[in-house]
Amino acid sequence: MRRAALTLILAAGLAGCATSRPSFRCEARGGRHWIAVYSDPFVVVTDLDESDARALAAELDRVRNAVASSLFQRRHDPPVRATVIAFRSTADYQAFAPVGSAAYYARGAADPKIVMPGKMGIEQRRVLAHEFAHHVSSYVLLRDPRWFSEGLATWAETVGATESGVRMVTGAVPLGRRILTRPQRIPARQLFAWDGSVPPGGLAPYYDAAWLLVHYLANQYPDALSAFEGRLAGAEDPDLAFQASFPRWSPATPGGPELLDGELDLWARNGRFEGRPVQAESTTSLSVQPLEPAEVHAMRLLLWTGGTPGEGDEAVIRAELDEALAEDPYHPVLLRERARRDGKDPLPLARLSVEGHPGDPRAWSFLAENLPRESTAEREAALRRATELAPRNPTALSMLAAMLLESGRSGEALPPARQAVQLGPFSPEILDTYASVVADLGNCPQAVLASRRALDVFPDEGKPEQRARYERHLAAHLARCAQSIP
Repeated sequence: MRRAALTLILAAGLAGCATSRPSFRCEARGGRHWIAVYSDPFVVVTDLDESDARALAAELDRVRNAVASSLFQRRHDPPVRATVIAFRSTADYQAFAPVGSAAYYARGAADPKIVMPGKMGIEQRRVLAHEFAHHVSSYVLLRDPRWFSEGLATWAETVGATESGVRMVTGAVPLGRRILTRPQRIPARQLFAWDGSVPPGGLAPYYDAAWLLVHYLANQYPDALSAFEGRLAGAEDPDLAFQASFPRWSPATPGGPELLDGELDLWARNGRFEGRPVQAESTTSLSVQPLEPAEVHAMRLLLWTGGTPGEGDEAVIRAELDEALAEDPYHPVLLRERARRDGKDPLPLARLSVEGHPGDPRAWSFLAENLPRESTAEREAALRRATELAPRNPTALSMLAAMLLESGRSGEALPPARQAVQLGPFSPEILDTYASVVADLGNCPQAVLASRRALDVFPDEGKPEQRARYERHLAAHLARCAQSIP
């Protein structure tokens, strides 16, 4: 499921505070040791014992390998490392995760984040396979209609739906999905119009219908499906791409989607749903580093922001923030949170952070965000330092591009804006910034394409006012294109 670029949620309850959340003690106060296990595709941040953390990283890599090698005709490996936050205690995870979730995925602007309990069972594998599919697709398909995005991701769920992760398959019916969905069957015409506006409680039939359509096309029309994927990878309009690949079922063809409905009904009753094995192993090398207590606090405080407020939360947050700043008074995440909660001027705190952590790109981004607009040279210097320290961070690159555009230097803004999109194609804000840059350079077709992509990836839970802003930008780019036509 497309999720907002939300802040992850884990919260703390300190002894003596009125809260419904589990208590927490950091390592500096006698609590468990936290580590970061690095591989090429992941960094696993956890309080698991090292042997268990390594085993989890290897299992995650097996599922990711299976998705990357089976989703399209050739393997695709995303260039951005995902962060996995895994809690040793399932109770800790359950106390702060979305209700009923086995694990969840949050596409941040800089890196995707996975939040899960430390033990990975069938449900965790299923969720992660689904979301890994979204992650891989975002780097392959420059246009991705909602029905195809969710249909592919649901197709991938069977890769994870085994207890050990060893006997992975594709083509089977995913756990919990329904082949025959009457009376809730979503007609093909309605499915093609799916734009994310479905109420949360009504999504399940859409997922079922999207999966069935992708399954049918993959089994009965693999060459046409490959051509459709190629057109999307080439940034063609999804409706026109479908019409070119499957003309008799196109919404532009009278009765086309209704004809497809009949064929899908027959496939649901008589189709082939046996699983095809997928071979995937973990060959990645792992390295382990300790995580400083203040960094653990910073992670937790970021997670608080996305959670459902609970009794005593505010007092607990402030107590943890005070404890964390006592351990590291210069940490950029902690100082940013202090400024936000206390309503303080963040600029002096940002300068303090740069002084204490000159090698942390987050400190330089914090400074750049809070310098006056007229401090152009210092803002540029701060953002360039941030991108030097984190050259594969799409957020920092996009911020630099936006700043250069604002200064009337769209030519200089283009390289970082383009690189940001290559690294973070799942971010509507990054795509929108790129659209503004190329529009200023007079390339209105590219601006329109980037704006459409921003709306393609806009999350289900996104704020309506943000979507409206992207729609206004698209309208402006379309108007500019119309004016440029002789």
